[in-house]
Amino acid sequence: MKRKSLMNEVSVALGILMLGGFVGLGGCAHQGGRMSMNGPDEKAPQWVRAMACADPAHKVLCGVGVAQGIDNLALAQDTADARAEGKLAEQFRVYVARLEKDYMENAGAGQGMDTRQDEQMVTDTMKSFVKETLPGATIVDHYRGTDGTLYAKCVLDMAVIKKTLADSKAMSPEMKKALQKDADKAFEELNREEASHR
Repeated sequence: MKRKSLMNEVSVALGILMLGGFVGLGGCAHQGGRMSMNGPDEKAPQWVRAMACADPAHKVLCGVGVAQGIDNLALAQDTADARAEGKLAEQFRVYVARLEKDYMENAGAGQGMDTRQDEQMVTDTMKSFVKETLPGATIVDHYRGTDGTLYAKCVLDMAVIKKTLADSKAMSPEMKKALQKDADKAFEELNREEASHR
């Protein structure tokens, strides 16, 4: 299949997909909270102390949210959860940007095509992929510090990402295959970058 017909197919499928709403992660607009001046206590789990929890062994993307100075436990949990989801969404957008970049490089932009139109179609498809995949994110843990700060951990398993790629109606088999090939590479690059900032 030539790239022009591939991109036309993606564009048509994308229009159908975009009719669906973005469900889940209603709190993605929230920004992550701030830690107390003293930081987490010594008994805090590693993901709290590092404020990051990418797990190369289990292949998950992760976000940590913080709720501080909220006495109502239910409200603190809702706030920490929403912020963790927001942080995960940020991580996932970086991951998808890497996938998109790798795909465009491997596909060889140009070759007699309108490169800008080609890039826009791929970008739109990847945005749809984000909307399909993020609802698979799950809050898996909470930790309440000695100062009352509540931390939440939200993860998105790479298995969910790969299944969404495989099931996506917005992508042709050729595009799915290329993105599947680059999925682990993009994750490893993101994980290395995160580790370098710890």
